[in-house]
Amino acid sequence: MRTLTLLLSLLWAATAMGAPARVAVLPVEAPDDGTALQLQKALRDGIAVNPALEDAGPVGMTLDEARMSFSCFDGAAPCMSEVGALLKVDRLLWGRLTQQGGAWVFELHLVDVPGKKAARTGRYADVKPDQVEHLSRLAKAFAAGQAPPPVVRLPLVVTSTPAGAIVRVDGRKLGRTPLEVPVEPGVHAVGVAHTGFVADERMVRVEDKPVSVAVTLKPDSVAQAAAAAPAVKRGLSTRTWWAIGLGGVAAAAGGVAIVMGVEAENLADEAKRIPPGEEYIAAYREKQDDFDRTKLISNVGWITAGAAVVGAVTLLSLDVLDPEDGHAVLVPTGNGLGLAGRF
Repeated sequence: MRTLTLLLSLLWAATAMGAPARVAVLPVEAPDDGTALQLQKALRDGIAVNPALEDAGPVGMTLDEARMSFSCFDGAAPCMSEVGALLKVDRLLWGRLTQQGGAWVFELHLVDVPGKKAARTGRYADVKPDQVEHLSRLAKAFAAGQAPPPVVRLPLVVTSTPAGAIVRVDGRKLGRTPLEVPVEPGVHAVGVAHTGFVADERMVRVEDKPVSVAVTLKPDSVAQAAAAAPAVKRGLSTRTWWAIGLGGVAAAAGGVAIVMGVEAENLADEAKRIPPGEEYIAAYREKQDDFDRTKLISNVGWITAGAAVVGAVTLLSLDVLDPEDGHAVLVPTGNGLGLAGRF
């Protein structure tokens, strides 16, 4: 009898040890409901192929509700195990796709409910919310207890009419058409530009197979006419006009300085010719004050003229070293002719 009891105990223990752990999957925290549902489904698909786990079925609470109910704001395993105990499961599986420090991070956590500790965790950086297929593969592999799959890059083929257009993917210049580049699954901004044509930019979704994008660019009549027509000289450059203006200032200031200088000399001579007498001192001081004011104006004029000459010479030198010609061209438009150029 004792032998039979021992055998039954061993058999029960072996059965209990080999039984899969019941796991509840909380809805994944994600930027949108569609992504959250797809990632939760991927987790349950992973559980289905993991012999150590058994899906406990749908859960009637969201991740935020579970965390707020037990104040698990930091997502610590001992606290989250209380959620698992409420759901009467052995394991609790939850995850979130959030932006941390300007980058997106996908976190997955498997909590050992009886042990109140983390059974397994996964943290995947450098991901994007629109890479749903890639995120789903990560989620399924984690739930299945497998190593994370490598990042899949699929060919993106871009052609254009005319050929030789510049291609930018997600803002990065990658080459000219025809062009084939490997990209990660997700939504990408593809821009195609060619001189003389209206640029084309579109959003392209790459999922699980190569994608081809054929772009027919529309002619830009204004740009083509401006590129084909020779530049027509149109007056002087802006620097030259400024130099001419400064030259005028220099001439005016120099003229004022000369006139005031001559006047100052005349005042000095008049002061010398004042006859001695009772009014000599008052008259001399008056002439001296007029002389000082006139001389000051003359000096300011010379300084202004000198600064204007230096500025004009500098602008002219820059115009010689780096020409900035004004030009204009007539180009056809939908309503007739238009004037385009720089002045």
